[in-house]
Amino acid sequence: MYIVVDKHIPYLHGLLEQIAQVDYLEPKDITPAAVKAADVLIVRTRTRCDRALLEGSRVRLILTATIGYDHIDAAYCAEAGISWCNAPGCNADGVCDYVESAMRETGTLVSGKTLGIIGVGEVGGRVCRMATQAGMRVLLCDPPRADKEGWAPFVSYETIARMSDVITLHPTLTRTGEIVENVSERLVVENASERSIVENVSERSIVENASERSYPSYHLVDEAFLSLTRSDALIINAARGGIVDEEALLSSGRRCVIDCWEGEISGERLRASGGRDGVFHRLSNSGERLQTSGSGERLRAFNGSVVNSAEYYSAAPSCIAEAVHSINTALVQKAELATPHIAGYTQWGKYRASDIVLRELTRFFGLPPIRIPKDEVPPHKTTVFDIRRVSDELKANPENFEQQREHYPLR
Repeated sequence: MYIVVDKHIPYLHGLLEQIAQVDYLEPKDITPAAVKAADVLIVRTRTRCDRALLEGSRVRLILTATIGYDHIDAAYCAEAGISWCNAPGCNADGVCDYVESAMRETGTLVSGKTLGIIGVGEVGGRVCRMATQAGMRVLLCDPPRADKEGWAPFVSYETIARMSDVITLHPTLTRTGEIVENVSERLVVENASERSIVENVSERSIVENASERSYPSYHLVDEAFLSLTRSDALIINAARGGIVDEEALLSSGRRCVIDCWEGEISGERLRASGGRDGVFHRLSNSGERLQTSGSGERLRAFNGSVVNSAEYYSAAPSCIAEAVHSINTALVQKAELATPHIAGYTQWGKYRASDIVLRELTRFFGLPPIRIPKDEVPPHKTTVFDIRRVSDELKANPENFEQQREHYPLR
């Protein structure tokens, strides 16, 4: 077996060699020539896995050590019989730490104030617990979950907008939503943006927050939403670029903290569907591939679920490591805190992602488990950090967004 790995993914060196020949490459060097003989790719969002990269290769499996999978052309993988897997929920603790750090720095983590959370999954749930412990009033908004579970714990977008002193965003980024149907396994997804559990039970499929068709999140925070908010409200986006209409936010004059940007990579600007960030496309024990259905607008996933993939991709370069970033520099300067998409960058989050990669790799090929040595496992701890320092660096040099993100020291 031959595996090509993004060299910046930690914890894998020396372990993969137990089962394969391995090359660790810079993302820019993961080219069609480099992957032609590879059986497996292990990547991050920097590597666009599409026809341009994969056609004519031996690749059977793509593992991405990230929650998001916008960079994987699911439709092409289905056509080519290539399986793939992401690492949902791996960085939830880090994103919660980011939100807490931002609220402390902006003076908004205040007992008696109201926090509105949109998207109540792994991250949203952690943020809720953190704010509640600080004595804040917390409002929860997750319409797709409310449709499934009942509206009693939840409020509407309008209530969040009107009543919150701080609004923090944690939904998946969707434009047309997705359809999930059961064929062979039970798929449980709690807030599809953040957490999923897959069990080998054939009777039924339960999907929480899988009705994004009715609740697309692209530009959820738009001019109309912002017009309902309090004049001194703080908006925090540590979820995905595209959830916030950045021009509308600029025009509104609302306070904001931004970690995720609409223009940060070419893949996010070019793809049309707005990626379904958290559904865990777990590989079947038999190594079943994705299968296209009909015109390719629906994909049959590893567990038999069917997801909408209409307009999933537009043409884009295979490797986005050197993409020209066009983040909104006016918003960088206007934001109270602006950071280069590092909310989830923690040692624990990277460990969890690599652990998932190893688990799914060995399971796919029916190999004995490979474990990261215990003495290399980082502490699982809460880390409130100096977010102002990170923000000052981006504000001073927004043109170095990617370099700052790439070289950010894990917390």
